[in-house]
Amino acid sequence: MRHIFKKAHYILFAAIIMLVACEDDNEIDPRLELLAGTWEVESVFLDGTNVTNPSYQDFAILFREDGSFFTVDGDPLFTQAGGFWQFMDNSESTILLSDVEAQLTYHEDNTMLNISLLAPGGEIGVNGRTLGLSGQYDFLLVRTDRNIEP
Repeated sequence: MRHIFKKAHYILFAAIIMLVACEDDNEIDPRLELLAGTWEVESVFLDGTNVTNPSYQDFAILFREDGSFFTVDGDPLFTQAGGFWQFMDNSESTILLSDVEAQLTYHEDNTMLNISLLAPGGEIGVNGRTLGLSGQYDFLLVRTDRNIEP
């Protein structure tokens, strides 16, 4: 009888270990919880000059959990309304945003976000716009419930 209780004890212990180990599979990456959602513009600076009005006064960006993003009124920097992003390594403060490295800083209990990126410019594109976009951009954004889904 004692032998049966001992076996049952081991089986119960193994079952508990398996349940605890499986719980982590459904957890959302805490970095994703911080970033995912819609963020609206508070201000935008290019090389230290405020360029919020008129270029970015209605700017908003939606970071989706699947690694895609969507922007509203992001022109001239975001010439396409969307793209892909990913965390770099294990950092919560650095993402790759459409092949450009961006630094993230959260403020005010994670309700405000600063995104800093260096737009590299490049070859002259349509109407010469691409080259003129180079510089250090600093976006100060506020988390919002606004739906900007396409």
